[in-house]
Amino acid sequence: MNIKITAEEAIDKGIWEELCEIKGLNEWCVNEGLMDSDHEISLTEKEAKELGLINAELTSLV
Repeated sequence: MNIKITAEEAIDKGIWEELCEIKGLNEWCVNEGLMDSDHEISLTEKEAKELGLINAELTSLV
């Protein structure tokens, strides 16, 4: 499973700092113009669960 989220969506959801920590990104990269806010970031299922984007119980049913 491959989950994608844009930087802007992560910021809006309040998970940007945690996402940056998980992916090894500079949390200021959007503000500094190093990344566009519509840049898509790919997440593994495990990373998406850590960020609360998907429910661990639901994925075990699939």
